[in-house]
Amino acid sequence: MMYPAVKLKIVLIILFLILSGCTNNPFFGGDDYPANRLAIKGNVQLQNASDNSGIYIWLEGVNAFTYTDSSGNFKLQLPSPESLPGGANAYSGIFRLYYFMSNYRFDSLSVILRSGEVEFGEKAIDANGNVIDKVVLPKLLSITTSISPNIVNVDEYPPDFDVTINIEPTAYGADVEAYFTNDNTIGAFIFARRDSIRLSYPFILPTSTPKEQFLNFPVSATNTISVHLPPGEYEIVPFLRIKQQGIPDDLVTSISEFAYTMTHQYLYVPIKINAQKLFVIK
Repeated sequence: MMYPAVKLKIVLIILFLILSGCTNNPFFGGDDYPANRLAIKGNVQLQNASDNSGIYIWLEGVNAFTYTDSSGNFKLQLPSPESLPGGANAYSGIFRLYYFMSNYRFDSLSVILRSGEVEFGEKAIDANGNVIDKVVLPKLLSITTSISPNIVNVDEYPPDFDVTINIEPTAYGADVEAYFTNDNTIGAFIFARRDSIRLSYPFILPTSTPKEQFLNFPVSATNTISVHLPPGEYEIVPFLRIKQQGIPDDLVTSISEFAYTMTHQYLYVPIKINAQKLFVIK
């Protein structure tokens, strides 16, 4: 004969095991339940790229953002509805989710929010919060930079560097705002220090001026410059704004308020460059 107390204990253990194993636990609020409708997962690829990291994922309105890993996977975590300005009820409707890499054509999709939470199983989001379609961003510009010599001793300053910038448009071409020299080559770039971008150094060729130009032809130039850099590891990042219609101003300012200025904040703008490294050693 089983005593009532023993029966109750067994029932409670079974109930605990059932609820603790449930991913949508309405009683104990397991990790997956509150986050379940506050996260969007997906995959984005760059055309003909082996490294798909650094693609900027941004949801308008709630200003939530994240970046892809090397495989192109992402998980975008939304803020709790209670923390949204104006209250959760102000965040119901269709919002746009953007995929952005500046030298690739951006893409976006519609996401339905209801009181600040993602509506699963609607539009492009499946019942588990995954973006249904894998997205591939077409390339607009191939960018390659190199520097010679690429290993210098800090005691040898100021050395003469030969800086080469190559830009190869795809069939799409791109509208570019940049510093251009008289022969239409890029005339401004940043020595981007990879261990601390705040210590990066901008350089503008004196023969260049800012203007906008549609690039549907290759651009290549080598310039010899002298510049003093402290020890560190650097890359040459050309300064250019690749303009695309349909990109909201709020997306750019969410990256940085001064994203397209000749400062280290420009280095927050996602861009894929094949850049040779420069090593300044002691």
